[in-house]
Amino acid sequence: GTCYDLTYSEAGADAIEEDPVACTDPHTATITAVAQLPDGLPFDSSDPKTAAFVGRTCLAGSDDTIGDDHRLLALSAYGRPNFYPTEADQAAGARWISCGLAVYNAGKLLSTTDPEPTALAKPMPESIALCMNKRYLFQPCATAHVYRGVAATVAKKKPTDTRVRTTIDTYCPRVTSTKKWAYRYLPLGSSAFAIACLDKTTR
Repeated sequence: GTCYDLTYSEAGADAIEEDPVACTDPHTATITAVAQLPDGLPFDSSDPKTAAFVGRTCLAGSDDTIGDDHRLLALSAYGRPNFYPTEADQAAGARWISCGLAVYNAGKLLSTTDPEPTALAKPMPESIALCMNKRYLFQPCATAHVYRGVAATVAKKKPTDTRVRTTIDTYCPRVTSTKKWAYRYLPLGSSAFAIACLDKTTR
């Protein structure tokens, strides 16, 4: 429930160095879960066991906060940055990870004064609906865009390169209506992933 006014680059850092802000003040990220990293697992997102633990924890956090329909999650402009303790905190023995939620806006984060993140819904609110610009950067559909999300599917399989590519190539041509289309790949842990497909639009 803690809120932060992070920049895009700060949201991509390993740790949050900034102080929290009131959730009724302008902010760009909300913490949805905090958990202790099990002993023996490194603070290294490339480690498979660490990545699996962080993935499970952070997906559960976003499920509890905005809803657990992962097709709708894929069709939203939400990203889920996660953070480790600072190096100083790690040296002092800290073992926690924290999971964030932010709306990505074409290389920036969308600022809001709403105290709670907008829930996933059908129809998706334009403030969080998935669109893309001409550089294929995610953004909410409330802003001018070139692609709009139209459909998504969840594959309950290990997300290998081949499976992801096959899913994109077989699913998106069936659900899009324009010759040019785009896609979003969303990992959902070690045994599932989602694909969202976007139509090209003139808006």
